[in-house]
Amino acid sequence: MKLIFNRLTQFISVVAIISGLLLYSSCKKEAGPIIVLPANPPKISFANEIQPIFTPKCASAGCHKGGTPAGNLNLEAGNSYTNLVNVPANYGTAILVVPSVAGSSVLWHKVADTGIYGGVMPMAGPLQSFEQDLIKKWINEGALNN
Repeated sequence: MKLIFNRLTQFISVVAIISGLLLYSSCKKEAGPIIVLPANPPKISFANEIQPIFTPKCASAGCHKGGTPAGNLNLEAGNSYTNLVNVPANYGTAILVVPSVAGSSVLWHKVADTGIYGGVMPMAGPLQSFEQDLIKKWINEGALNN
């Protein structure tokens, strides 16, 4: 009986050691791909990403273009930034674009069709969601003239 007990104790010890080794090796984390994000991702470019939305969809004939644009707001290249950022809107004390605060910007409410400042712009129909997202991100990044 003592021999069986000794053998059983040895067997349990060996099983415990093997189990411990297996458990340790299964918990080891595999090194996956290392993803390096830029420390300062590039900001949305007004000239390269925002104005290309305004030109075909807002600054078209009969809308926000020329000497007498709709709402007295010319959104043609070379005019749009100056006519938008920190400029009072035709809605009381509202501002067209409040840098870093899309939620307080009339432009954002118009393109997002929130209804707070009237109907959606452009009048031909809403911008695509990625265009709305770009405008919102540009405003929230500080509405830079870049």
